[in-house]
Parts: sequence; C-alpha cells; structure tokens
Amino acid sequence: MFNSGKKKFNSNNKIANLRLELSNFDVPKQKSQPAEEKLPEYPYYTSSANLQRLVQSMEAHTGESTRIADDLANAKAEKDFSENGGLSAAIQEGNLLAESLETMQNKINRAVIVKRPSNNLVIQPGHIVTVQHNDDPEGVVHKYMLISHQHPEATKHGVMCLDPNASLGKELLGKTLANAAITWDNTDSSKRGREYAPSSPVMRQVKPTLYEPITKISGRIIKIETPEFKI
Repeated sequence: MFNSGKKKFNSNNKIANLRLELSNFDVPKQKSQPAEEKLPEYPYYTSSANLQRLVQSMEAHTGESTRIADDLANAKAEKDFSENGGLSAAIQEGNLLAESLETMQNKINRAVIVKRPSNNLVIQPGHIVTVQHNDDPEGVVHKYMLISHQHPEATKHGVMCLDPNASLGKELLGKTLANAAITWDNTDSSKRGREYAPSSPVMRQVKPTLYEPITKISGRIIKIETPEFKI
C-alpha cells in the first residue's frame, strides 16, 4: 500500500460534509441519470509517481468543497429554485465533485505500489508481457504492461497498459513461459455489442447482425520482460 512516510491523505470528512450539505436539498434523480455504481474493492496497481499526482489532485479538489457549500447556502438564501437557477447549478456541481472525490479517495485507499520486478520468470504487476492472439496473423503480437492506469512511458514505447484485475490481466499473473497458453473472457465487452479486433487490443464497435459476440479469446505468451523505463 501507499506509504510516503507521512499519514495517508484522507478526505472522507470533507466528502461526508459535502454529502451532508447536499442532502439538505431533496432533488429527485432524473430518469436519464445512471444508477450509482459500487466503488471497486480490488487492488489499484499504480506507480509511486502516479499515486503522488492522485494525492495532489485530491488535495486540490478537496478545497473546492468549501466553496460549493458556500454556493449552496447563497443560492438557497436567494431562493432561486428555478430549474437552471443558482441552486440547481450548485447542487449539480456539488454532486459531481463528491463523486470525483470519492473515486480518487477509493483509488488511494486501494493503492498498491508497483515495483520493478526482480526477475522475468513469473509474471507480476510491472512486467511487460508480449502476447500473440491465436486469431492474429503470423508475426502480429501485443505488448501489455501490467498496471492499473495509463503509464506515459509505456505509451511512448508503444506498450498498452493492462489492469491486472482485468480478465486478461488475471490470466497472465503468475504465468511463466513454461505454461504460455492463455485463455480469457471477453464477456463484458460483448454484452455492450463490442468485440476485440483480432489484430488489435483496442475495442471496436461491431454490427451484432454480422458478428457473433466473442466470449473467449485464446493465445500464448511470447516474452516476459522488465520495463527499460522507470515504473
């Protein structure tokens, strides 16, 4: 877990106060608004630098909660209850900020710092893994870095960042070149009418009438390596 030698940044009190302030305004959720999703509990594998940026962003945005609370109070005092009035805008901004703060705090709470792998024998977070999909043309391979967020250096080197909690990520963790055959689910994406392009890890829209949903993809591990750049 994240440990910078200082107490881990925690904005739960600020978030709770903002939610309490918002609860004073009973505004029914519109039908078009999606239902709130439960925040994840699995590990958030991150670099130390990315986590520090997340903490700094969290600290900066937390200060906004005081301003929004003042906006709510002012709008209420002005009794501007119109649909597009000041109170409506303040409530909307407050809800968006509270959701953003909760998401960032959740990532900080789940953070696991990814360190440079000590060897290239067993796949672990931080490794770059070269994979060939069985449906790919000969010579077409995909490079994945096992980490839960976009890493700028990986992008520069043409490496796709893959969350170790994803189906393929779970399949790769703990694997070696001795048991290189892999199979992973693509069920979640196919439910949305999408599939993995055979020669690309990028999702693409497909026509359900022309394509059968892909629920299983198979392939093999070609190479396990440690990043040349700083994690």
